[in-house]
Amino acid sequence: ETAARLAIAAAVFGIGLGLYARGLLGAGDVKYLAAAVLFMPPAWQAVLSWLMLVTIAGLPVLALHRLVGLVAAGGRFPSFSEPGYFPYGPAISIGLVTMTFLASGPG
Repeated sequence: ETAARLAIAAAVFGIGLGLYARGLLGAGDVKYLAAAVLFMPPAWQAVLSWLMLVTIAGLPVLALHRLVGLVAAGGRFPSFSEPGYFPYGPAISIGLVTMTFLASGPG
């Protein structure tokens, strides 16, 4: 089981590294995804479900990020002033917590 988890984490890290090289994902997000996937059950279905949850969680997080950028924070953070920059860590965390809750089952 440990070897399967490490293999999945290495695959996620490799894919994330490719996305980072193209400028589509930040290095911190890639590392966080690879570390967080170690908490998933070692099955591709669980990992894909988790990535779908991360993607779905990213939409309201992005909307909130843009709203806060317009209302309060202005240019104090790079993610508000640089186009295309968005920290995906909160969405990764929401997906991880949700998947952990769902995997624990009832009771």
